[in-house]
Amino acid sequence: MKRWIAVACVLVTIGISGCGGQVRPPSAGGGGVVILANDCNTGNGKCEVSVSVTEPCMTPGNIKVDPSTLMLAGKPDRTLVWNLPNNYSFCRSTNDLVMFKYGDLDFQFTSPQYTNDPGGADDPNPGDCKSKFRWKDKNEPHTKNKDYGYYLWFTGPNGRCYFDPFIRNG
Repeated sequence: MKRWIAVACVLVTIGISGCGGQVRPPSAGGGGVVILANDCNTGNGKCEVSVSVTEPCMTPGNIKVDPSTLMLAGKPDRTLVWNLPNNYSFCRSTNDLVMFKYGDLDFQFTSPQYTNDPGGADDPNPGDCKSKFRWKDKNEPHTKNKDYGYYLWFTGPNGRCYFDPFIRNG
């Protein structure tokens, strides 16, 4: 139990090209699209998650992510990068980040990073606020079909914004 609490604490303190192809109809309960399993598992192993925002951002339905659900299957070591639109940032000073809802992550997700790097690599430039946030997903076979809910916290021109989609390993 203490190990999971420690993992959750680490998560609190702390994709990109190659996603394309087939799209399924919008998922139940929300707009957006669901990427099929092979879309983020080809090419260079990176998957971009585009965030779109309509102000006021805290009005239900005004934040969307594309894909709305990350469906990852069959291939290990995926890099996931969330891209914010202009005038929005992940800021350390306001504790903005992509954070998992639960501490039981099966040791799948590592290397969280605020970055402006187009490929999601570590950003050598200092600065509080960045346009992207990255996680690496091991996507090991024992996590097949397991969902990982997460929260998005970021800052916009009118204050803080929040959203809660999920990732499905496979």
